[in-house]
Amino acid sequence: MAGAYTKGAGLMQVPKYTSKFLYWALPPNLKEPVLGDLTEEYVERRLTNPISARIWFQNQAVRSAFQFLWKTKRGFIMFVFSILAFVGFTLFAMILSGGIDMFIDAPSFLIVVPPALIFGLAATSMADVKRGISILTMSDDMDYSILEYKRAGHFFNVTGNSAMLLGAVMTLIGWIAIGSELPAEDFSAVFGPAFAVSILTMVLGLAIKIICHVAQEKIRYLAEFY
Repeated sequence: MAGAYTKGAGLMQVPKYTSKFLYWALPPNLKEPVLGDLTEEYVERRLTNPISARIWFQNQAVRSAFQFLWKTKRGFIMFVFSILAFVGFTLFAMILSGGIDMFIDAPSFLIVVPPALIFGLAATSMADVKRGISILTMSDDMDYSILEYKRAGHFFNVTGNSAMLLGAVMTLIGWIAIGSELPAEDFSAVFGPAFAVSILTMVLGLAIKIICHVAQEKIRYLAEFY
């Protein structure tokens, strides 16, 4: 018979992060029974050897979590895999183009990413952001209404569109500056590097738009599925 377990009390007794990982990975109908049994056994073992009990619990929890991980979190795993694949192929393309250093520019990041996030928050709320992250990580039982799904997806829609438009606007500003300030005698030597820096904001904005688009579509799919 499963030992008594409540999420708050249980997580205070057993190794914190391991138990949270197991709680996240388990299907809803097994969260309480499995963690209850493991917690009960852990408490008994800790009375004789706390270190051995901790190692035992961590091993059991990780093994149990990985048994269910693909079944319960397959959507989240594929979402993370798609983002990592996008980042990997992007880095590969940068390396083939001559090196990653030429694509790193702190001002371009600062004038695109923070404003895009601010616009996303201004159009929604922090609760919608947290709900969106919860949906994408599937960290609970997905007990949300259709409206809550739409509001969570709206944050990623606004953030992605804002990043893309900000990138385009900042690139156009850079081109205006190049056309206004670049002397004719220095054109051939300076235009290439100046143009490359100016286009970085657009590239960054489009990259953020792609990631936000995938997140938004994932939330839309889950809203229809659940």
